[in-house]
Amino acid sequence: MLSLKLQNPNARFVLIVDELDQHFNLSLKNFSWLNTADLQALLEPVTDWLNGKATTTQRQVLIKFCALGKALSGLGISELPRDEEGWQGLIFSAFSLWFERDTSAKLENTARDWNSAHLKIFELLRDATDLIPIGVLIPRASKNLAYDIPTHGSDLIGSQPLVQTGRADQTIVTLDLERSDTEYLDEIRQRLTRLTSVLERCCLEWWEQIEKHFRYGQALIAKANWEAIDDRISRGDIYDVAPNVRNPRGGSHKHFLKGDTEESFGDLLLVLTKKHGRHFIREMCDRNRHLPSHKSITIPHCAPEVTTPLTHRSERINWMLGNLSPTDYMMAAVLLTIYQPKFTPHALAAAKLADKNNRPYLESGDLGFSLRIDKKRVHTIKDGHLNQKCLDILNLILEMTTSSRAALRDKASPYANSFFLVGAGDDVRQPLNDARFLSKRSGPSGLPDRWIGDLFPILVEEGVTAGMLTLRKIRTTQGVLEWFDTRSIEKMARKLGNSTSVSITHYLPRSLVEAWYTRQIRQFQNIWLATSAAGESYLLHVTDFSTLPALHRFLLRITDLCPDGSSPLANELHKRLVIKNDAGEAQRIGDSLAIAASKESFLSLYLYKEAALSSTSSHSSLSAVDQSAGMSPNDIIMLSDLVKARAEEDKNPKIRKAHFDALAELPLARLSTNWGDLFAKWDQNHA
Repeated sequence: MLSLKLQNPNARFVLIVDELDQHFNLSLKNFSWLNTADLQALLEPVTDWLNGKATTTQRQVLIKFCALGKALSGLGISELPRDEEGWQGLIFSAFSLWFERDTSAKLENTARDWNSAHLKIFELLRDATDLIPIGVLIPRASKNLAYDIPTHGSDLIGSQPLVQTGRADQTIVTLDLERSDTEYLDEIRQRLTRLTSVLERCCLEWWEQIEKHFRYGQALIAKANWEAIDDRISRGDIYDVAPNVRNPRGGSHKHFLKGDTEESFGDLLLVLTKKHGRHFIREMCDRNRHLPSHKSITIPHCAPEVTTPLTHRSERINWMLGNLSPTDYMMAAVLLTIYQPKFTPHALAAAKLADKNNRPYLESGDLGFSLRIDKKRVHTIKDGHLNQKCLDILNLILEMTTSSRAALRDKASPYANSFFLVGAGDDVRQPLNDARFLSKRSGPSGLPDRWIGDLFPILVEEGVTAGMLTLRKIRTTQGVLEWFDTRSIEKMARKLGNSTSVSITHYLPRSLVEAWYTRQIRQFQNIWLATSAAGESYLLHVTDFSTLPALHRFLLRITDLCPDGSSPLANELHKRLVIKNDAGEAQRIGDSLAIAASKESFLSLYLYKEAALSSTSSHSSLSAVDQSAGMSPNDIIMLSDLVKARAEEDKNPKIRKAHFDALAELPLARLSTNWGDLFAKWDQNHA
């Protein structure tokens, strides 16, 4: 529900109340140039129109309209026009200022926002009210504006905002026409797989420490004696006297809840559970005499270790009490997006425990556990099967939030049915997607206090910087990796839970497609240049190669791809260029490889591929051929792709079952198997 609050000229805002009775204030300071009466006449029809829409839509439309208000402030007016000519001039000025304003948004999105928000609002004010005269024309942004150059680069993890560079660096990887097309795509896939693997390990480590802290804290609470603790607090006996060896008559006073021993720390956790709503904040220590000072509280040395020294003490105590923070949710959201990319970020944050008929959204079936999530924007429910790690995290979340959820039910709070809960005490709520934590970009509240690169420096070492990580990029990357594995748009769409057309339009990144097209165009141009300048001394200078061996390898590969007689250009190429292979390059023909159609052999093959792509080995190292075996790691990776594509659609049900059983065990096998030494040794021998 929306309501205008315009009584105070210095604090005018729109009050938004969502379905969960959560209040949001949207400031109207961008319309400070407009008098109150005209502002009310402008916004009242808009709020009435928006009241029937979802809260997210209400906020998005009003935020965009306020941005337009800021752009209009430069016109130097203080009231709305009174005639048709004045309104026509204002509308045209608004249209121009909207596209000329300083913004980092793509031109495509700017045009879409005008058509979806401002155009509809002005048409509403013209057709449904008397504010804008009926003869005023309201321009629509052309659809041709959708074909601009994106300003934020790729939608894949690890991609940076685009900057102006030289010709050779205008794609996400260098053109390097010396490599084959397969090698070119394999390098992109290896980079994406490596970043995904590192990100997954970081988030799993974060949640492993949460579980260890929770188990540790609950064990200490179970050992504590509440009657004895409560008796000491009621008597005011809150200090223990530690004997002083040098002065037997004296001694130091120590708060009995200081936490320097496991017994003392367990007593502290029990007091926080019984008397303070099962949560801990710094201010509690200042307001309550029976608690020690915040600075003096000590966590025992035998407590679980943390992954980073940046973890706050209060954060660790809240884990032990069963409370989660927005940071914890974002770590879980990253893992869920990697494992089950059908779930969009907004739908994931709004996931529920049960539907209106009390049917749980987390269910057990023939294929294991699955989670159903309501995607309200498209009015559909998506369900996805969960692997064991995913299921463990979800069960841990439910276990940790049991007490908070019970308190919310007692208060009849709508948050009680939310699957994910963050905060503690009276501030338990449904999480929001804090993109700043992943991207390190500034938001409405400024820069984040810490971002994922601070907690896990290995991500920065892998080249992840500000703007490279978002949940959308992670989700898109999983779709692209599925396309790399299967070369099937249909399977990519099935992985993402979208239609084929939506996957092509929105989830196969334009930068990847443009890089591929650019490479194909440059390759074709180099074929023409090499054919035209064959035998000339300047041949190397007019092509994209810096050395003759690189040019020769390119031409040798092209003559294999374009045999003599396949086209007029191929005929001319073979006529002008005579390329001879070394005498020793005889190919072995007729060799075959037999693979056992079992779960174990499939799992070994798939596991090798995952380990190779997630390793730190360079693409050139993985392409190196072992002389004794006559093959490279990339050959085994390609074999894994071929076996996977064949096995999942094989007519033999036993082969299909072996394939899917291997895929089901792959996540746990990958975590329990460390092949880093294997590829490190390979790099040493084939550098």
